[in-house]
Amino acid sequence: MRTRNIVVAGAVAAGVLLAGCSGGATIPKKSVGPGSTFCTDMGTFAGRDAAIADAAALSRAAFLQTMAPINTLLVKLSGEAPATDTVNGKPLKADLVTITKVTADMVSAVGSASSDAGVKPALASVNGREGQALTDAVGRVNAYASQVCAVSAATTSTAGVATTTTALPLGPTVASTPPST
Repeated sequence: MRTRNIVVAGAVAAGVLLAGCSGGATIPKKSVGPGSTFCTDMGTFAGRDAAIADAAALSRAAFLQTMAPINTLLVKLSGEAPATDTVNGKPLKADLVTITKVTADMVSAVGSASSDAGVKPALASVNGREGQALTDAVGRVNAYASQVCAVSAATTSTAGVATTTTALPLGPTVASTPPST
């Protein structure tokens, strides 16, 4: 049976990081640049990839411990984001707020899980509700971070395939089985 990776995350959940999302992005205004506080913090965030590369496989306690500082950094980035900058017509700040909210929802869902076995289902539930909005927001934020801040990070999926991902280390990898057709 074939497996596929599903995108999830605000900083974690079942998914593979978006690769090559910056190619066709339109960013008409760039209020910051490399070396700015925002771009420096984006680089810090990208550096968190190793800690969450397989967060869905973490124990409940380890997931919550790993995600707390990531969520804090996302809150900071949301506040620092230039209010007037857009990517493909969408406000950068709004996208970061979306990512922050979904990450907080993941932390809450995993926090409510009664055991380690509840981590993957909790993350899958959040992905089911918010996965597409998160994917879209991550793609635009990644494009901004790559083009404006010159931030990128590498990650490895559970299949062991290295991919280059721009900026955000969103999404531990979890193999899922597609429905039979």
